[in-house]
Amino acid sequence: MNPYQNEPLIPNAWIYIAIDIRDLSICKIGLTTAVSPWQRIQQGTTSNPFYLLFNSYNLSIVGISKKELQDLERYLHRKIERRIPIVSSGSVSEWVESHPLQAENWIDSYISNSFELNGFSLQNEHGEVNYSLFNKVKEVCRPDPSSITRAVRYEQCQEYVDYLIWYHNSARLGQPNKPL
Repeated sequence: MNPYQNEPLIPNAWIYIAIDIRDLSICKIGLTTAVSPWQRIQQGTTSNPFYLLFNSYNLSIVGISKKELQDLERYLHRKIERRIPIVSSGSVSEWVESHPLQAENWIDSYISNSFELNGFSLQNEHGEVNYSLFNKVKEVCRPDPSSITRAVRYEQCQEYVDYLIWYHNSARLGQPNKPL
């Protein structure tokens, strides 16, 4: 029995991965019920100008309640590496010690295993993510590297810019994108 079956579904439900483009050894796993995760990300840019969306997952497409979304976020925080404490208070933050590509792979696997889209599994017959369906839920955010280097010095975010160059070159060549 689904413990959330009596909970009302919400119209906007996102899990997202955000990064600090200067340090890809950490990432933020958050949730928002805003119309778009970009709205939530914009709220954080005043405290960290290097804060950028990496991926987002539109779980309202698969049907989710606010309680299930909150439980999912808590679960992901527990499962993906160590949570980073807030320096000024010591309380835990939504930031985790995980490369965003590792977090992405884990979240892709978890969501594809836990949800369906219009009655269809988000996994293929081999238990792997079925990206032809899953990409209706997942939005990948990989800006053109020049848009980053126009805003910040290359030296400040070299690993991220180099990754973006590799990502866009492999996409042009039709090669599958794989983690670094």
